[in-house]
Amino acid sequence: VFRACFTNSAEAEGLINFQMSSYGAESCGIVYDPRYDFSVELTNIFADKFEEKGGRVVGVHSLIDDDGEKDYVTPLRALAAERPDFVFVPCYAIEATEIIRSARENEIGIRFCGSDTWDNELVFDGAGVRLINTAFASALFEQAFSYRPFQTFFNAMEQAGMDNPDAQ
Repeated sequence: VFRACFTNSAEAEGLINFQMSSYGAESCGIVYDPRYDFSVELTNIFADKFEEKGGRVVGVHSLIDDDGEKDYVTPLRALAAERPDFVFVPCYAIEATEIIRSARENEIGIRFCGSDTWDNELVFDGAGVRLINTAFASALFEQAFSYRPFQTFFNAMEQAGMDNPDAQ
């Protein structure tokens, strides 16, 4: 048995470093899905590492309500009221799309940061322009990779005269 991708700890650290160095983030909120072990584990690691680096976690909320139903709007509104610099969401692609759509349709203006599970055409196609100002981790980010959303990104960078991004 072996792991062919980065660990949750490395993912959290890379995302935190990016948020702090690129956006000057000092505070974050977290919404997670308690039904998935990876979401719970990544939430805990992210919160601990963010605070270790001097950040402040303003709230951690479940995406599942007390009746076991999905509720994206209530936790996002609660976090938006705390005015974090961004909200970290470790969830799968289909939920990411629903969360982003729910936030934007309900005029919840927060910046999202997602896990590597957001690296999926479902998110790009489902969220569309709602992804603006969103960051997420990707283990597959190479210019030579033929993945359509990445090619769109690289073409836009090239047109803007920007250099090729590198791994953090």
